[in-house]
Formats: sequence, C-alpha cells, structure tokens
Amino acid sequence: MRAFLREVAEMQMDKDLHPFYKARTVVPPQDGWLRELRHVGGVPLEDIARRLHTTRFGVMRLERAEKAGTISLKALRRMAGALDCDVVYAVVPRTRTLVSRAAEMTERKLWKKRIRRKF
Repeated sequence: MRAFLREVAEMQMDKDLHPFYKARTVVPPQDGWLRELRHVGGVPLEDIARRLHTTRFGVMRLERAEKAGTISLKALRRMAGALDCDVVYAVVPRTRTLVSRAAEMTERKLWKKRIRRKF
C-alpha cells in the first residue's frame, strides 16, 4: 500500500512539475531577470529603492547578486514584489520524469519477483 501511495504521489508531482520542464530551457537575460524587467517596465531605480526602503545602490546590488546567482530567495522575492512580479520556484529532474523513474523501479521489482519464482 505504501509503495502504491508513493507512486501516486510521484505521478502527481510529475504532473505539477510539467509546466517547469520547458522553463528550465529558457536562457536568462544577460544582465539578469530583475534588471531586464525593470528596464522593460521603464521603472527607475529610485522607484524600486523607495518601494524596498533602500537606496539606488541597494537595488543595483540586488540586481548584481541575481545576475551572479548569489541572491537569496528572500531578497529575490522582495525585489520581484517591488517590480509587481512573483518568483516561481521549482526543482525539476534533469533527465527523466518521476513517472518514468517510478515505472523503472516497478519493472525492476517485477523482474526480481519473476527471477525468484523461477528458482
């Protein structure tokens, strides 16, 4: 029963992660998403700084940290909120979906049972 529940949970997770599989192939803008969104939206540094209760330098520091990959999720969410955006976060399997992994595990178990029965 526990194995069945795990398989159902894996299938549900795979379904939930499906929209993110394509997202991982998107190449981020050269200067990072935060700066790109700010520029495209035409939002001045001062406006963002005021919303975050920080300085222009503080905003630029956040943008550089995001570009370098060193920004914290908390800071990223704050900055995204100041840009009237949401952070969408997911961890997605690199090679196979969870359903295919579950199917492979099930197949292995079946083969083991067949081999034991023969001997």
